[in-house]
Amino acid sequence: MSAEKEQEFCALIADVKGSRSYEPARREELQLTIGDSLALLNGMFSTNMVKPMMFSAGDEVQGLFDGPAAAFLAYRLLAMLLRPCELKGGMGIGDWSVRMTSPESTMQDGSAYHDARDAVEFAKKSRLYDAAFWGSRCCDPRRTVLADHPLGIQAMRTAAQTDAALAIELARPITGSRIAWSDDEYCEAVTRVLSHREPLRDRAATLVDRILQRNGKWKCPVQPVSYGDGIGTVDEASAALTAGLAPDLRGMPYELAELSGMSRQGIARLVSQARVEQERNATSVFCELAERGW
Repeated sequence: MSAEKEQEFCALIADVKGSRSYEPARREELQLTIGDSLALLNGMFSTNMVKPMMFSAGDEVQGLFDGPAAAFLAYRLLAMLLRPCELKGGMGIGDWSVRMTSPESTMQDGSAYHDARDAVEFAKKSRLYDAAFWGSRCCDPRRTVLADHPLGIQAMRTAAQTDAALAIELARPITGSRIAWSDDEYCEAVTRVLSHREPLRDRAATLVDRILQRNGKWKCPVQPVSYGDGIGTVDEASAALTAGLAPDLRGMPYELAELSGMSRQGIARLVSQARVEQERNATSVFCELAERGW
């Protein structure tokens, strides 16, 4: 009988492009935003996180996950939280051979970490891709190209569209698993992240800022969603494409309008223009294929 295949892990390394050129005040706010964003991500993805995300050097962060789907979801949300700052990321799929008892990801080692380093260095030099997957010391072109589709949609959004997409993601995050926080704990963590946003933005935002101003904090309760549920037959797949694989967002514009004071029609228009459902569908398909080992 052949030996079972050794479990593979996915290390994530991400870095903010050009952050060293920021003015001191902007750099400080960026550090605070990243720190609070990592606390939020570590809570949201704890089920699939082997070692929590943390600073590794400067504005670079890293963490270790049980697979590429969770690592990508964490990177994707971090990119959304830090916009308009541009994030570069590398995800390495391989072994975790040096297992220190320390909870810190920076104390661990293995081919997953080596490949993540190669991947992020590739992404930093690439004119096409902001994030890359690496495995067995070479680029994984299929995962890199597929992951770029949702990330590319994100990168093309205006500030107002970015805010609408972020508000929806914070209310209905794609996590693949439950979040071990109460609504109050989650809203407090989100509020801490968003409190640092203004110095990082090129201009005033709309939806997220209005929710904060109107309520004094983030108030929308979290309802995490999985991906690819109930997609097996041709009919199920067709229905899923119609309703949304993520799943659909019916009712969200009304819910966000109640919290922000904006019109439901205005929010629905932003969501449509930002291609939020298409981006979430692409994210769901990527994660489902990644879970299958494709």
